[in-house]
Order: sequence, then structure tokens, then C-alpha cells
Amino acid sequence: MLPRLLRFLTILSVIYASMFGGVVEQNAVMRIVHQVGITALLAGWLLLLWRERRPFPSTPLDWPLLALGTAWTVAAIFSRHPRLSLEYAWLIWIVILVYYLVVDLMRRGPRWQRWISEGLFMAGALFVMFAAAEMIMWYFGLGILPQFVQGWPSLFGLTVPPVLHEAAMPLGYNNPTGAYCLLIIPLALAGAATVPRRDLRWALGGLALGLTGVVLATHSRGAGMGLAALAGMVVLAWLLRPATRQRFPAALRPLLAPRLLIAGALVAAAIGAALIFAMVIRARDANSLSRLDLWVSAIEIVADDPLTGTGPRMFGGERLWYPHWVRSHTYMPLHHAHSLFFHWLAEGGGVVLLPTLWLLDQLRRAWWNEWKKGSAARRRRLEGAAIALAAYATHSLVDTFLQIQLITPVLIIGAYIVAGDQPRAVEPVARLHAPRRLRLVWGVLALLALVQLAFVPLHRGLWAHR
Repeated sequence: MLPRLLRFLTILSVIYASMFGGVVEQNAVMRIVHQVGITALLAGWLLLLWRERRPFPSTPLDWPLLALGTAWTVAAIFSRHPRLSLEYAWLIWIVILVYYLVVDLMRRGPRWQRWISEGLFMAGALFVMFAAAEMIMWYFGLGILPQFVQGWPSLFGLTVPPVLHEAAMPLGYNNPTGAYCLLIIPLALAGAATVPRRDLRWALGGLALGLTGVVLATHSRGAGMGLAALAGMVVLAWLLRPATRQRFPAALRPLLAPRLLIAGALVAAAIGAALIFAMVIRARDANSLSRLDLWVSAIEIVADDPLTGTGPRMFGGERLWYPHWVRSHTYMPLHHAHSLFFHWLAEGGGVVLLPTLWLLDQLRRAWWNEWKKGSAARRRRLEGAAIALAAYATHSLVDTFLQIQLITPVLIIGAYIVAGDQPRAVEPVARLHAPRRLRLVWGVLALLALVQLAFVPLHRGLWAHR
């Protein structure tokens, strides 16, 4: 009974974070519930670690994550509004702690990895169902939602409309919907290639195909770029397999040497990124011009405060001091720079950029070390993880996805890379020679308690103005 309950709660948690994480905080009650709930969840996990005499999880990303969290805290302290920035800096620390929670769960055995993956795949299936329902309602005018009252067939018969609807229902907007699908497609493909059961292979393959259809239905240019990068990475991973290269004529095999393929892929990625920015700069459509205005504002912010930037969550307000509204007046309400690179740099400055680069390099090293010692199935899944992150990074060149909905699969992918595929036995701390990491459990627990006390007046204010 208990394993079934744990499986249900794990899957439900992943689906809830993927569908509603970070988008209901405008409601005061839900904001309080989420903040208190995640703190209670982390506190319960830390107490469980202490009860089982398990040390705080150790990963190759420990020091870069510590440096990154500290850097964001410094940026928040020096922002124009430290109180607001510190609140969102704490959210970054919460995401880091949830990463360690997921790592610990994945190290407890394959079933936890399977349950978490099932949550992602079921969320992806919901995306396909919602997008398909949205397109059907739009075309036939079923009237279930107020924006889909009038149908096309009643006016022009069963013909194809000249302009197709942009699928956006799963996350409320087409760009994040496409970005989430890009993260799940490679994982589903890797699962379809590694799971032993034939029915699951077909199901995961069908899920990948359905999510690809959703990406195309969003009409998101950024998602299209990410899908192109995804396809290129899939081809690269296929060519890097020795069995694949042996199928080519002997005269062509020197051109398919792994180092040559990887170097060519890096060059192609650099050229592709340059072309994307060049297209935005030279374009004359409203969306591209508005993005360019946001980027110019971000660059001017960095020029004025290159060390610490505006502080977390401050770009939307600080941008008003760097107005470029001739073309981007429709983007004035946005709180991000419409490019993860420019947004990250504008809000964190150089103090955040350096640990970010360190974190990415350590993740690359961890991925390579895990791939070298992994089984065939583990290698294929690690390749899927790398492809998912590459597609997400490509889309993020022209958009910013930092809401919990998109952070959830990114966090799970990062945890899977470092967690390994073998469960780690629960041993006494003395045998593990990790007394410091056991003390760290209490240190983090004390920090959670202190910060929760600091949130009390904030919650009282939210409750009074609910």
C-alpha cells in the first residue's frame, strides 16, 4: 500500500509542478500555501535524513550551486529593492534544495527514478491531450470555452482555414508550451529505446510524436529553433555510435570520427546562434523588434551595473529607467528580457555569470563521467538528457523560461545526470566518513526555520490584502 501511495504522490507532484508551478502566485492564499508547503516538504525530508542517519546528498555540482546561490543573494542585497529581490533569491535556494531532494530520491533505487519519469511523461501526455482538445474546439467551435464559440465548418464547411490557431492551452501561452515539449521529447525517445516492454516503447514513441506535433502547433519560432537543434542532436548522437559508423563506406568513415563530428556540431551551434541573433536584429516584424528593444535595455542595464545587475526579479521594473518603447510598447508588462542570456546577465551581472559558467562546466564533466561508466541503457538516457537541455538552451536564446513549470523538468534532468543508476545503501554516517554532511542537515533545517520566521510578516500582509 505504501509504495503505491508514494508512487501516486510522486507522479502527482511532478504533474502539479509542471502544470501550475509559479503561475498561481497572483492569488495570495495559493502563494502562502506554496511557500509554506515546499518549506514543510523540505523540512520533512531533512528530518527523514537525520532519522535514517543519511548524510546530506553530495554531488559534483555542490560548490558551483553554493556559489550560484550566494551570488544571487549578493545581487539581491545590492538591488534597488532588496526586500523584493531577497524573496526571489530565496526561491533560487529553494530550487537548489529541491534538486538535492530529487537526487536523494533517485539514489534510493530505480523505482524512484521510474516514478519521477512517469510524472514527466504523464505531464507530457496531458500536454498532448490539452493541445489536441484546444485545436478541435477552435476548429469546430464547440463552445466549451468562451473563446471557441464560433467554428469554421459552420461558415465555410470542412476546409482548411488560411490561418491556423496557436496551441497554447497547456501552459497558457505558446512559447512555454513549446519549451516544455522540447524538454520531454528527447526523454521519451530515450525511454522508447531502452524500456524492455514493447507496449511502453510504443507508448513513449507515440508520446514523442504527439509532443512534436504540439511544438509545431504552437507556431513558436523559438520552439521551432529548439526542435531543429533537437533533431540535429539526435542525428549527432546516432552518428557517434560505432555501430552506426560501420554502416558507412570505408572511404567516408574518417569524416565521421567522433572528435570531428563533435567539433563540427560545436561550429554549427555557434553559427546557428549567431544567425538567430542576426535574424532578430535584421527583422522588421513587431515581435522581433520588441525583443531587440528588450535586449538593448538589458545591455544598458549591464553597462550601468556590470557587477551585480538589477537583482532577482527586478528587470521588469528597472527596464522602465531604460525605455525603448517606440516598438516594444506591447512588451512593456514583461518582467523578463525575452532571452535567458540577457535576462540572467541583467539581473545578476558578473557576480552571477561566473558561477553559472562554472556550474555548466561541472555539469558537462559530470555528464561525461557518468556516460563513460554507464550501461548501454544509461548512456542512451544520458544522451536524451543532453539533447533536452540543448533544445531548451536553443529556445532560451530568444526567450526566458524561469517559471517552476519549466524548471521542474530541467531540475529532474540535472538530478538524473548526477544521481547514477545504482541505489546507494543506507549506512551509518560513521562508516560513510561524512559527519560534516550530517551536521549540514541540521544547518539547512535551521536556515529553513529562520527564513520561515522572516516570511511571517509577508504572509500576514498577503492575507490582509487577499
